[in-house]
Amino acid sequence: MIGRGQLLALGLRPGGIDDRVARGALHVLHRGVYAVGHPRVLGLGLDHAALLAAGPGSVRAVRSAGAAHDLRGWSRSVIDVIAPRGRRSRPGVHVFNLHVDPSEVTAVDGIPTTTIARTLFDLAEVLPAEPFKRAWEEAMRQDVIDLRALRAVAAGNPGRRALGVVRPLIDMPVLPGIAETRSALEVDFVEFAAHHLARFGPPKINFAFGDFVLDAYYEAARLAVELDSREFHLNPVSFETDRAKQAACLAAGVVILPLTSRRLRREPLVVADQLSRILVARWGGPADARCAD
Repeated sequence: MIGRGQLLALGLRPGGIDDRVARGALHVLHRGVYAVGHPRVLGLGLDHAALLAAGPGSVRAVRSAGAAHDLRGWSRSVIDVIAPRGRRSRPGVHVFNLHVDPSEVTAVDGIPTTTIARTLFDLAEVLPAEPFKRAWEEAMRQDVIDLRALRAVAAGNPGRRALGVVRPLIDMPVLPGIAETRSALEVDFVEFAAHHLARFGPPKINFAFGDFVLDAYYEAARLAVELDSREFHLNPVSFETDRAKQAACLAAGVVILPLTSRRLRREPLVVADQLSRILVARWGGPADARCAD
């Protein structure tokens, strides 16, 4: 991967560059950006080419940075970059003319990329609510949210639409257990428990119990909530593991309560009332404990 300016700096003349393109030694990826030797460029090569196309001072950003930080899936049909004002988008490269403080740039796989804090801020402005929520929850699951850095990004970007989305989040405490979650259903249950079952304290998420892992565990009540989803439980291996886990829990005096994503999302008040009653019965909590509205 090489840019026209780099080739000129190496001593090639414009005619020599054009000649190498005609002979197939150089392959045009973007105007002034070439693949050397073969035209097939994949993965990180496409990101590198996009930065060369956008010019000096550009960084991988927004959706592409979100993918580089493993906050969302990859889509390299268009690479997002932030570049100084005056640079324009071109096929395959979406240029955002925004200011980026040097403290908001890091390197991922050797490619200049906005930090997680700056990436989340920018994603808040371009993604619909649900995809952004998933990216935010993934950052919480990875325990990579730096609220101090996010506040600094927000302070350095007055007037941006992202502020309306990000400000309530950076002022909100991170729920206990979020960092231990491994699925959207587990995140949903942590939020559900914080809202409806707060008086019992937060459950332990993905709690190691002998040879098994309990999705959510109220240790004082010896109650495990098994979050059932078709994705993880409707296969022969999971079926056998679940039965072995149930037997081990029963032998240790732990009750397992299965809970499907459908029930959690469609009838949360019923689930909360039932869980409250079970926790009171097994834990001896407040007799009037019921679900919060």
